[in-house]
Amino acid sequence: EVAPGITSSFTVLASTEIALKFGQLPSAATIDAPLTPLSVETVDQFGNVVESDNTSVVVVSLASNPNYAALAGTLTATCAAGIATFDNISINNVGSYELAAVGGVGLQLALSPVFSVSPLPVTKLVVATAPSSANPGQTLSPVVIDLEDANSAIVIGDTRAITLSIVNSGGIVTGTTTANAVAGVATFANLSIPAAGNYTLTATDSQGTPAAS
Repeated sequence: EVAPGITSSFTVLASTEIALKFGQLPSAATIDAPLTPLSVETVDQFGNVVESDNTSVVVVSLASNPNYAALAGTLTATCAAGIATFDNISINNVGSYELAAVGGVGLQLALSPVFSVSPLPVTKLVVATAPSSANPGQTLSPVVIDLEDANSAIVIGDTRAITLSIVNSGGIVTGTTTANAVAGVATFANLSIPAAGNYTLTATDSQGTPAAS
């Protein structure tokens, strides 16, 4: 039996870079929280990473921005072995987005898949507008309750029901005392209290969020 002929090892090198391509892709995130680390590669016409590229500068921006969001973090990086890495990018508004990566002259830009940014959860109910003094049975001035996250930002996508009640024992409030939030804000416009006295209202939801009063 004739032994097979075997060559010594050899290398096939990527040719000149012509385009950019996202390597590690962005995934779903929450508002103002860092995206998963991203990487952008310089590649040749066959899609091979050009590992000899240590000079190309890549800039990341929002390709689609329906909600007028802004990117934060380090948006410019220099390739190392053909890969530019971005590890602290965040977006300051909820919505669906697409990133664009651009490089030097002659490099085709890259577009990421669309990904979503979600709001932070509601952590507190805040009285934005308290009622002013009124006569017994008179309609109180509108009471406005904001649904806020841990950064004191209104969670505009939240529509949960909020209920107002009187803290004082024996007090009664009439009118529409439960309202669904609209864009993270619950408004009560037809409340009244039939008996004279000093009162405090409290706002609660069904999810155990700390009450506002």
